[in-house]
Amino acid sequence: NSMKWGYINPEPGEFRFAAADTLINFAAANNMAVHGHTLVWYTSLPQWVQTSAIDAREGIMNDFIDTLTARYNTVDIWDVVNEAFEDDGTYRNSTWFQAMGKDYIEKAFRRARAGAPNAELIYNDYDIAYGDAKTDSTFTLMEELIAKDVPLDGIGFQMHVGSDFTAFNKIESTFARFANLGLDIYITEMDVGMRDGTSEADQANVYRKITEICLDQPACKALQVWGITDRYTWLRGDTPLLLDRDYQPKPAYTAMQEVLAAD
Repeated sequence: NSMKWGYINPEPGEFRFAAADTLINFAAANNMAVHGHTLVWYTSLPQWVQTSAIDAREGIMNDFIDTLTARYNTVDIWDVVNEAFEDDGTYRNSTWFQAMGKDYIEKAFRRARAGAPNAELIYNDYDIAYGDAKTDSTFTLMEELIAKDVPLDGIGFQMHVGSDFTAFNKIESTFARFANLGLDIYITEMDVGMRDGTSEADQANVYRKITEICLDQPACKALQVWGITDRYTWLRGDTPLLLDRDYQPKPAYTAMQEVLAAD
């Protein structure tokens, strides 16, 4: 959460950089890549941004992008725009959409490229890997951005699924569809929530299958789990991650390691 707007810039001109600085410094000390999250999102916005004058919002957005890309100029990948669509594939009537229409997306990417000339710039969203209306809308947006030479390098597929998930063929075909646009593919936020009637073996199988799909798709550059241990997860009361509450490996961890070792 440390780079989300509501945390890092709670009041005009007030920035709380300490938490993000700690992550950046740790990464530098350990030769680790950094995936920045997120520059432009409809939520986690401070009140002062939500209630700002419509005609001031483009400038506010630009200032925030400029500030983060300048301070964190070693970030390798940026989630530039996050979750621009509703579940039915219509554009979300966000603070940014109200001010600029869908053009805010293009403007954000161009501004991010100006501030981060060497970073990978991606669009990130949830439930876009399954071939429905939201997938189609996202695909159309990607086509439009590419046609206008917007600096878009890749697309992030949040992968918040359940232990009963079986639509692996849909993920494969969707990945291929977006890869054919020349986009890099990232699985940005994977976790596998437990569902009634399933076991940790079922959970492990979902992790295994999706890891295999990523490795089999040349455009898939990374798979990131959305957390490390079940002790700390946004899915409160669930056990969706690779390590249990005591930081011990679960079958899901072993399954992913087996796939990676065999590649």
